[in-house]
Amino acid sequence: MSRLSASIGLLIALFVLPLYPKIALVGISGTYIPLRLDDLIIAFAGAVWIVALIVNRRLPAAPRELTAAVTLWLGVTLIALLSGAFVLDSIGLVQGAAFWAKPIEYLLLGLMAYDLVRNGWLPVRFIIATILASAAIVTGYGVAEHYGLVPHLPGEVPPPGGTTSTLGDFHELASYLGLIVILAVSVFHDAASRPARLALVILGGAAIFVLFTTGTRSEYIALFVVLLGLLVWRPARAPAALAALAMPLLFISPIVGYLVAVPAAPVVKPGPVSSPGLVAPPAVVPSGPFYNVAIRFADESLGYSLGERFLHKWPQMVQQTMRSPIIGLGPSAATEAADGYYVRVFVESGILGVVVFIGLVLTILRSSIRAARRAAGLARSLAAASIAATVFVALVSVLIDTWVASRVMELFWPLVGVSLAAVAVQTARSEEQSTIVVSSALSTT
Repeated sequence: MSRLSASIGLLIALFVLPLYPKIALVGISGTYIPLRLDDLIIAFAGAVWIVALIVNRRLPAAPRELTAAVTLWLGVTLIALLSGAFVLDSIGLVQGAAFWAKPIEYLLLGLMAYDLVRNGWLPVRFIIATILASAAIVTGYGVAEHYGLVPHLPGEVPPPGGTTSTLGDFHELASYLGLIVILAVSVFHDAASRPARLALVILGGAAIFVLFTTGTRSEYIALFVVLLGLLVWRPARAPAALAALAMPLLFISPIVGYLVAVPAAPVVKPGPVSSPGLVAPPAVVPSGPFYNVAIRFADESLGYSLGERFLHKWPQMVQQTMRSPIIGLGPSAATEAADGYYVRVFVESGILGVVVFIGLVLTILRSSIRAARRAAGLARSLAAASIAATVFVALVSVLIDTWVASRVMELFWPLVGVSLAAVAVQTARSEEQSTIVVSSALSTT
């Protein structure tokens, strides 16, 4: 019963988390980090899993190399927290601790997924089906929202025609959809039936459409690059067919979107206050059913966005960090949105933090590549998905704080955990079969 409860707890978390905006339940005193419903959901799933471990009297299974890299990263950021709070006085202790502790939730989901699959408590296909079923609701709501059939949920207010779906946030939705497209493309070849493959095609197409209507550029470009990689990378031959179908959609749709993007009802939208020397984006933005990412590529907001980062925001952050370039100023020192995760890492944990974090990303890639090369079938496809997802998030994070985006990380880390566990299970079974064959041969001799 404890095993079943732990499995159900993880499945509930993976299904529910993308289906509502970030709902603040109560603020943490002295910070702008609120306690949210997703914190409670993850805490519940984690508690049930820990109880199951205690009842069964065992320690959780974990990939050693990746666990070491994660532990090192958490240790370095903890040192940065203590330095910033007690030595430099650059951050508040409570706020810094809240920023430092938040990633532990995402990592917990990944560890749970690895452990439950590795020990045979939860079939891989159940987890994948749960993730895709939730994604179907997210994309369905996004399509309906784009055409005005359902209301915008609480969160950022998009221009008419813009989409935030159930997540309530442009960039988190776009990055989430990118991961869903990667997953759908990767497992397409391993679908058990034609209806299942058709469902994956529909889901992937709908996810690309909703991504197209968010107006986010970084995620769009990163997904195109990743799909190109899946198309040509040798271990990923299985997903190549669907990747070849998805790439033209990504490439052609901005062109078509730009040609048809006639404002249905132009809306005056005050742009952000520009920094000296920068021209603010136009006040009149196309709206209605024609709003799409092509408009964002073509208008003046692209130059403004890049100029704001490279000429003003990032130089100021780097200059402030020169107080403590080795260990940084501590978690939360880069404010709520640094508009680029690697700059955030430097500000909050310094040169040491940048080196350790890049090492963590490379560890994920190396573990997943090794897994892809020694696996077959669904396990191999999931390993390819893990590689593609890591590259995707790494690319998006150049300009967006994706590595700390809750809805993205709540999918990314379980996906990595499931993929590595699936390969570990397959490898263990192959070794057992080899041992049985050798033993039978010896006994016969």
